This record gives sequence, structure tokens and C-alpha cells, in this order.
Amino acid sequence: MSSNKRELFDTPARMAAAVEKGVLSRGVMYSCIGHEVDIILTGSLRDEGPIPGVTTDVVAAQKIMREKLADITHVLLMGTVQHSLAVAAMLTPQVKTICVDIDPSAVARIIGQQPFQSIGLVTDVEPFLRELSDCIAELDGGKSTKG
Repeated sequence: MSSNKRELFDTPARMAAAVEKGVLSRGVMYSCIGHEVDIILTGSLRDEGPIPGVTTDVVAAQKIMREKLADITHVLLMGTVQHSLAVAAMLTPQVKTICVDIDPSAVARIIGQQPFQSIGLVTDVEPFLRELSDCIAELDGGKSTKG
């Protein structure tokens, strides 16, 4: 990605502006912005030069995430073990959790955080998301969820 394109999408506010201008017209971030889903960008000290808008202070990032997770009833944890474990550790026991990963040991570790209200699926994330998207579209009266 060229540096100019990277700058277009380097913060949630800039991504929202890119959606409004039609520059960003599909994908996860596009859908999150279109459905007013909060976007939290966090990074770590080992990240090489995080983009602007990324919270690199681990304690501050955890505080932000805990606030956003306070009223959550369901969560999808997909394809990144470290981030999924971090989020799972912040969830209340009432939250229903679905973990999707291609690595069975990763699914077992994450589900182990809340074994009685969790479902683990050992599969690649892409076909899971494709099937989920198709099912949502079908339930939504055939509206396209492509994008």
C-alpha cells in the first residue's frame, strides 16, 4: 500500500471520511463504519511504528477495551490467539463467546477461559465469515452483505 493510501486509512475518523467520499467501499472497516461499530486500534511496543490513532499504552488500551466490552452479550474471537486471549480475559462470565481459528490448540486455550458459555470452531476464518455473511443476508431478506 502506498504511503498516500495508508494515510487515508490511518485512523477511524479518516476511514469514516474515506467511506463518505467513496474511496473505501467494501470490507470489514467499511461495514463497521456503516453500522456505527466502535473501532479500537491498539498496538504494542514491538509494533514497528504504529499508525496514528493507535493506542500503544497497554494499560490505556485495556481501559478502553474494558469500557467498550461492559455491555457486550456476544463476542466473536477470530484468527489471532494473543488478541483473543486478551479480550476473553476481560469478558464477564455472562458473555457468550464464539472462537474461530484453524489451530485446535488455539481454540482450546481461548475456550478454556469461559468453558460453559463458549463455542469453539476449528476452521479457517475466511469460509466462516463467508458463511456467516450469507446467513445474515438470508435472514435480512436477501440484502447483500458483500463489502
